[in-house]
Amino acid sequence: MCVSPSQQGKGIGGALLEDLQVLLVSEGVRKVYLLTSRDAFAAEFYKKREFYISERMIMMGKWLGPRE
Repeated sequence: MCVSPSQQGKGIGGALLEDLQVLLVSEGVRKVYLLTSRDAFAAEFYKKREFYISERMIMMGKWLGPRE
């Protein structure tokens, strides 16, 4: 989920997230995970909405060719 930088701060992302959570709960979903950059504005956005950094999950990557 992304909101254009020019539209951020208007409640759009929060409304989208809230609607998604309501839908997921109605479908019986009990937990969600998401990926975002550690130092990104998005991390603070999610923390304000009670998301936490999972101690059980990690994201791993591997370069398969030249780094650009």
